Amino acid sequence: MQVRIRKDIFNSEQHLDRLDNLLTYFRKGKHAMLLDDIDDIDAYENSEWKKGLNSRDIKLINSYIKSGTRINKSYKIIDVSELNPMLDFAPKEADMYLGQHLVILLENSEYDPPFINMIFNHFDTDGSLNQAKVDQNWKYGMGGGSAITSVINSELNESFKDPCFTKDKKTYLRYFVILDSDKKYPTMPIEPSKHSTLDEQNVPYHILFKREKENYVPLAILGRLKSEYLNLYIKFSTHEQRDFFDLEKGFNDKPYDKLPNEIKQLYPERDVSTNPYKILRKGIDIENYQGGKIKREFSKLFNNATREEMFSMIANQPKIENLNEFEHIIREIKKIL
Repeated sequence: MQVRIRKDIFNSEQHLDRLDNLLTYFRKGKHAMLLDDIDDIDAYENSEWKKGLNSRDIKLINSYIKSGTRINKSYKIIDVSELNPMLDFAPKEADMYLGQHLVILLENSEYDPPFINMIFNHFDTDGSLNQAKVDQNWKYGMGGGSAITSVINSELNESFKDPCFTKDKKTYLRYFVILDSDKKYPTMPIEPSKHSTLDEQNVPYHILFKREKENYVPLAILGRLKSEYLNLYIKFSTHEQRDFFDLEKGFNDKPYDKLPNEIKQLYPERDVSTNPYKILRKGIDIENYQGGKIKREFSKLFNNATREEMFSMIANQPKIENLNEFEHIIREIKKIL
């Protein structure tokens, strides 16, 4: 996160200790100092705080001053000042807020990380997200389904009790949420309950383009599993048929004529003739992934995926501001980290 410290803080000697605390975040690279206003820079240069800094810290701050003109305004910035308490963060408030981890909230924090780790390993070009994880600047959390609301509400109810937290508590939340779309066909609307709490509390999130994380496992890897069921899935005639297919349950053991019209349109009879349908309707045929185990075991397949294999699974998707889906997720996390 980018932290702009205003002149009133530099001009007041009562904030020396808090400035030292904030400097610790900048030294560690957990957050970035922002000095891009001439009055703020002058106040820093003439401050009692600067007089107590060592040459290494002064060099670090000078580097932030030089880079201040190249800031990315789409990344989150907080101002540390006491002049406008409604918008700005007082020094103690900023210190306690910035000390939190960013939590990447997943539907299952035990089984989903291999997928997100793969995205970071292969598509984060500078490796900064993995380094930030090593530095314990972010961690995974679990909030699947309705539990997401519980996680957020619990944080709001049980945290931010210190009197320094004077704003609406949602201001202090540090989450990024990644959700399955659960879409059964391309035009199916996203269930509002998946993200209503996130919208209300201004928590940033990404809903996956495909139905579930399992639909991102590369076809080359699935082909090596020697499964008649998965081979039929691989041979689907369109990307959309694979993107929104329930890999665990198939067609949920329903007769074809009992399927909703939208599903029939996505999977016309010519593509799932009688014999293939008998296999596809039953669900996955590998025992290790049956009985609810697919979430636990299937995600391990991402550990062996290459960048090229993963890119092939999203190459057909529309770009998001000139970024593919994985690049977009990385950028959105970096904005608030």
